[in-house]
Order: sequence, then structure tokens, then C-alpha cells
Amino acid sequence: MALFMRISKVIRQSCAVPGSFAGEILTKTNETICSRNQADMLVTVWSGILDISNGRLTASNAAP
Repeated sequence: MALFMRISKVIRQSCAVPGSFAGEILTKTNETICSRNQADMLVTVWSGILDISNGRLTASNAAP
């Protein structure tokens, strides 16, 4: 389980390209996790992007 969570975190980080929205990042992350998840394990996640120039926070979450 811990290895799956670590892999999920790495996948999320690799999907977080500059200029992406929080929801887009989680959608890409979900697609990648689901395509390689033979054990049908699930992840609950909250993700936010803080624009430090104006203090705006955009967020998205995902859960089974």
C-alpha cells in the first residue's frame, strides 16, 4: 500500500506542469493510475495551486 501511495504521488507530481489547473492535474493523474492499477487500489487526494502574485488559491479534490 505504501508503495502504491508513493507511486501515486510521483505520478501526480509529473502531471503538474506549469500552467495546468488543479482539476486537469488530477484528471491526468487519475487516468494514469487507473491504466496501471491491476489491484484496483484507490487514492483520496486534495490538490491546490497557489498563485503567489495575487494570493489566489485554486483547488480540486478526488475520492472514490
